[in-house]
Amino acid sequence: MTGAKSIRVLTVADRAVMRLGMQTALRGQAGIEVVGEAASVAEAAQILETSGADVALVALCNPLAIDLSPFRAEQRKGRDCRVILIAPHTDPDTMVHLVMGIRGAVGYLIEDVEPEALIEAVRSVHAGGSPMDSQVASFVAGYLRHRSVTAADAPLALTIDELEILKRIVHGQTNREIGEFLALEDSVVKSRVSRILRKVGAKNRAAAAAWWARYAQAVEAQEQA
Repeated sequence: MTGAKSIRVLTVADRAVMRLGMQTALRGQAGIEVVGEAASVAEAAQILETSGADVALVALCNPLAIDLSPFRAEQRKGRDCRVILIAPHTDPDTMVHLVMGIRGAVGYLIEDVEPEALIEAVRSVHAGGSPMDSQVASFVAGYLRHRSVTAADAPLALTIDELEILKRIVHGQTNREIGEFLALEDSVVKSRVSRILRKVGAKNRAAAAAWWARYAQAVEAQEQA
């Protein structure tokens, strides 16, 4: 689109080859600009002050040690940079920890992500989405499936309208897409999404989608019992 503002991306990885790989995939893409690179989250937080990055791709060798609090601190200052975590191929428990235990990320990928999928994730996150690699989603769903759950886990306070919005979050729709379908202003959708996250105890849209998968599995199990 003529005159459209580019999505500014910051790459964060403790391996130079990983930073180079991400930058190679992104450079030359229409509407995307790589504005910086960092070897750690702490270094990235310093770069944020001058880069004005919209999206950060964070890929660290030890995902269990990731601390995104510097990003959250920058967000409180008005520098809202949305984070996509990129995990190495690792065990399911680590993947679950990324989604359920690390605050501050809105997207989740694994290292062998295809360049096209990486680019799509950047665009999705910038538009308000929460992309999750299918393998990560499978691990999370498996974890939730094997927990002891019942349909009573569903917050009864969720309204029919909120359930409809939650289902659309699960399908990866952005606030704007949800608003267009339901004829709601963006601000109204944003407010309702925040309320839904509080009700289901989710820290972000991806965790809410994981909660819905858990709930749907529990209901299905009860119906088949």
